[in-house]
Amino acid sequence: MDLSEGEECDLEWMDAISKERGRVVGDKLESFKELQVGMTFKDMKEGRQVMNYYAFANKRALTIIKGDTKRTRYGCDIGCPFRCLISKDGKTEGFKIKTFINKHTCEETFFNARADAVTLAQYFKNKLQNNPKYKVKDMRGELENDLKLNVCQSKLKRAKRMALEKLDGSFIDDYNKLEAYAQELKQSNPGSDGLIDAVVKVLPEAQHRYCVRHIESNWCRKWRSGQMRKLMWWCAWSSYVEEFKDQLNKLGKLSEDGARNLVKYPPKAWCRAYFDTQCKNMMVDNNFTESFNAWILEARAKPIIKMLEEIRVQVIRLLVNNEKKLKTWVIDFSPECMKFKEAYMLTYKNKMQPVRGQKFWKVDPSSAMLPTNVVKQLGRPKMKRNREPDEARKRKGEWSQSRKGTQMTCNNCGESNHNVRSCYKFEPYGPNVEDEEDPPLRPMVICESELRAEKLKKRVVPIGARKIQFYGDHTGASVPTNLPYSPIKTTWKGKEAVPAGHVQMQAKKKRIKMMGVKGRNPVVDDLL
Repeated sequence: MDLSEGEECDLEWMDAISKERGRVVGDKLESFKELQVGMTFKDMKEGRQVMNYYAFANKRALTIIKGDTKRTRYGCDIGCPFRCLISKDGKTEGFKIKTFINKHTCEETFFNARADAVTLAQYFKNKLQNNPKYKVKDMRGELENDLKLNVCQSKLKRAKRMALEKLDGSFIDDYNKLEAYAQELKQSNPGSDGLIDAVVKVLPEAQHRYCVRHIESNWCRKWRSGQMRKLMWWCAWSSYVEEFKDQLNKLGKLSEDGARNLVKYPPKAWCRAYFDTQCKNMMVDNNFTESFNAWILEARAKPIIKMLEEIRVQVIRLLVNNEKKLKTWVIDFSPECMKFKEAYMLTYKNKMQPVRGQKFWKVDPSSAMLPTNVVKQLGRPKMKRNREPDEARKRKGEWSQSRKGTQMTCNNCGESNHNVRSCYKFEPYGPNVEDEEDPPLRPMVICESELRAEKLKKRVVPIGARKIQFYGDHTGASVPTNLPYSPIKTTWKGKEAVPAGHVQMQAKKKRIKMMGVKGRNPVVDDLL
């Protein structure tokens, strides 16, 4: 079938348009290695950006021979026949390539003047959007490995800053779509609730616990004594009620206000003496949140919707992988193991359903919101939390403290600032006998009064006949009663404060009383 010249021109034009739409910034800029006459751009800025990508992909140091708002002429090294002219298109409002001689006699270059901060910011835009913590070192390494291009660190810093400033708009856009995303999640996964509501509905009898490390960080803002901190941890590690009260009394002798402030946190949620016996985990600190934060470390730096989507995908993969592991059980085991298998299968029975794309979301302008204000601090952002100077390390019932700053004492002579190995009084083999053939050996002289065994013998073993009571319901959990100290009441500006709920209740009672005096019948709802 023969085609006319007009139809052939239309096909060439459509082919050029499809190539232009297929050019993607990525994959080592393979789509920018070849350009052709007639290639169109919406403005001169886009045309110059494409020529910069062409210079990166082909490793050529292009120069601008002449440039203004209407035309830009590109050349190469002296003697190189390469030429390219981009000027305004007379038929449209855009620009196009009118002259293009794609022939080079020059050598490839490792330094390129076309690598300006604006072009580099556009080149790394997508990667910085997905990972704002993408390091300048990694950006420089990618350019060297993929494009054989050397760019100074200061220019890459400017490019990263420019890209992040432009991406602030995408962060705001994600917050504007947050309500629509939540509605889409509920629609695609019916029955979705918040964590607290889900625990109340699915696990109504679950026991809640507090993390003692977080209680420590809040409580020690005011009570900074090292001895009080130890007593606080010994209160949490107490395995029966009498021991907890004894440790609380010791803490009260140091500071009664400190003891009252500590029991403001319900001991049922952080003291071992009041834990239920069904849960076999006796840990008083919660490392699960830190493990979860490490699990989502890469997702935390992304815009909020992209962060939530990555976490959702990670959870889906986790559920699927755990279910696959369980399906490898092809042989029947003991009845107890089979019960465990059934319970495990019920746990991963319900799957998270996929969520539709953004074009299906119903974005309501009235539900738009702004992101929180982020204050950028000096220095490199920290990826680990700051430990307290005397923070407990083991958290297993023993107090482990950093040895930094402690004074060393010798076990041989009892003097400070050295140990047994460097003790100048330590002579286990007697005096120096130089080259004597059979030197008389004598044992090391040790003072028996300072032996560890003697010290253990002198230790007084407490003898008591106090009876230990065990409390609790059918699960073993108990409620703290008859504590030596009661929580400190809420205060405001030095005076006792009343919670808002109590104020509202007092106002209702007063209103009902006034209505009774006036002869009116109080509404039943006011009594509730």
